[in-house]
Amino acid sequence: MTRSWFKKAAKDLKLFKFIFANEDDDVLEGCVFHCQQCIEKSLKGFLAHNGVRFDKTHDLKTLVKKTCEIESGLEFLRQDPSFLDTVTTYAAGYRYPEAAANLPPLTREMVRRAMLFAEDCFRRLADKVE
Repeated sequence: MTRSWFKKAAKDLKLFKFIFANEDDDVLEGCVFHCQQCIEKSLKGFLAHNGVRFDKTHDLKTLVKKTCEIESGLEFLRQDPSFLDTVTTYAAGYRYPEAAANLPPLTREMVRRAMLFAEDCFRRLADKVE
């Protein structure tokens, strides 16, 4: 099961990079969705590897809390809790017209920051389960 989570996370990261390279700012919403999904699936893969059950959730802070309870060396995940809320909002809020209308426009810098965090999260968590 662990391997399956990380394979899915790797696909989300690949999709993110593909969409981001397009340089069309109209597709940034798709980028942040796949970015959040990469982080979420990496966390779930790590938790599954460690035999930790988790509810069906997309809330990154909840998953990070469980992850850090297992391994203190992953505190980098908690460095900016508001960022985790932001990335969670990116994944859901920008996908729905009524929610997106109340959110600030996405910028390439916002998306790039999310990408760097997703890549780091994926790499570090995958290294822990090999």
